[in-house]
Amino acid sequence: MKQKLIISLIGLIACHLTAAAQVIFTEDPYIFLNMDLEAKENSALLTVETRSDRARMKSFPKMTITLMNDSVLNLTGKNHNSSTKIQSQDIGGTVDKEQLASKALIILTPEQAEMFKSGIKSIEIPMTTYNFFREWASDELGSKLYSRYTESKKRGF
Repeated sequence: MKQKLIISLIGLIACHLTAAAQVIFTEDPYIFLNMDLEAKENSALLTVETRSDRARMKSFPKMTITLMNDSVLNLTGKNHNSSTKIQSQDIGGTVDKEQLASKALIILTPEQAEMFKSGIKSIEIPMTTYNFFREWASDELGSKLYSRYTESKKRGF
């Protein structure tokens, strides 16, 4: 229990250090999820990064996003990068822990990117050993991702 608390605290500290750049979600104790949405010339790019000690994204990750208006986006991307790291932690002795990292790129139409404005109700990502699923009662991600998208449109491509 103490080990999970320390790992969660490390994740929260990492979240605060990088919060200015991306939308980061760390409530699931087994997965660290980082998402970003940016405008491209005739499309939008959704970047999804995960770090976990249990699973990584598949080669062609599928992602189901349910919006607050009950619309469903079924997205497929390309696993851009996967890696494995061994982290040593000193918790009353050295503990080696494997961390699996994945980064997927998903190309969206501008219309799909605009749909994020209504908010995200749930996200499901099938991983190699289990499915990541998270549901929200109110929007926490969609408005932030949409804001990142509109900011990148204003800055230009």
